[in-house]
Amino acid sequence: MTDFGEIGLLLPCSLALCTLLWLHGARHAVKWFVLCWSGCLGLLLIGKLLLIPCTMHWDLALRSPSGHAGASLFFYGALGWLLLRHAPRSVGWPTALLAVLLMLGVPLSRVMLGMHSVAEVVAGVCVGLGWLTLFARREYGTPRPRLRPAALGIGLLAVSALASGAPHVPAELAIRDAAHWLQSAFSSCRLIP
Repeated sequence: MTDFGEIGLLLPCSLALCTLLWLHGARHAVKWFVLCWSGCLGLLLIGKLLLIPCTMHWDLALRSPSGHAGASLFFYGALGWLLLRHAPRSVGWPTALLAVLLMLGVPLSRVMLGMHSVAEVVAGVCVGLGWLTLFARREYGTPRPRLRPAALGIGLLAVSALASGAPHVPAELAIRDAAHWLQSAFSSCRLIP
C-alpha cells in the first residue's frame, strides 16, 4: 500500500491527470491543482529540510513529516474530488471511495511499516489535507466539463504501470543529504531555540 505514495508514481500520474483535464477544458482545475500540488510538495520539503537535521538540537519527536502521507492524501483526494464532481455518478462515487481508501491506507502503512512515527504521519496528513481543502474550495463552483472516465482511467493506469516499472526515486536520501548540508553551512538549527 505504501508504494501508492511514491513520488515516482504520483508525479507522472499528476502529469497525466493535468493533461486529461486540460484536454477536457478544465483549465481552472489544472491551474489550482498545479498550484496546490506544488504548495503541498514544497511545504513537505521545507518541513523535512528544517526538521531532519535539527531533531538532535530541539528534542522533538517529529523528525520528518511523512511525504508519502501528505502527497498521497493530496493527490488521491484531488483525484477523488474531481471524479466525484465531473464524472458520471456510476463512476464518480466508486472511484471516490477508492481514493478515500488510498488516502487512509498510505499514511497507515507508513506507521505500520515503521517508516514514520504517528506524529510524522499526522504532520504529513495535515499538510496534504490543508492543500487539498484549498484545491477543493477553489475548484468548486467552476464549470463542470464532463470527464470521460474510461480515458482518465486508462491514462492513469498506463502511467502508473510505466511508473511502477521505473526504479525507486531516492528522494528521501537526497533531501536528507541537503538538510544536513544546509545545517552545516548555516547552523540553521541553532537559530530557533
